[in-house]
Amino acid sequence: MAARKQRKEIKPPAVIKGWIQKEQCLEIPLAGFELQLWYSRVFMVLKNGEISAYKDEFDDIPLGFIASLDLRDAKVSMDPGNLCRLVVETTTEKWRLEAESAVEARNWVNDIQEDISYAKEHPEIVDKNHISNGFLFDIF
Repeated sequence: MAARKQRKEIKPPAVIKGWIQKEQCLEIPLAGFELQLWYSRVFMVLKNGEISAYKDEFDDIPLGFIASLDLRDAKVSMDPGNLCRLVVETTTEKWRLEAESAVEARNWVNDIQEDISYAKEHPEIVDKNHISNGFLFDIF
């Protein structure tokens, strides 16, 4: 009798939480469109293939217009021009984040990559836990 291969079960990655700077933008109609950019300190939660931004660690509703990213189709990379910055990009969104140090940024990249792998292997978990991205016009 042939031995059956056992499928390796992927455990959910640890929930990662922490403060980071997130790029915000605001379009201002004048003679055309201007884009005003700034970084705001947000509390990020990385859990079950999704990354969400909160005003603080006590909030339970993500903030901002797009408050959560589904990581199933995401890519994450370091900004080669500034090693404290990282970019999380999906087919529809791009979040630019800035950590306090290059080491902290690298840790975020590694943790996000782990969650991306998990989300691709277990899309049903992401669907079940996905927070609806409501239109929350809560500018800090």
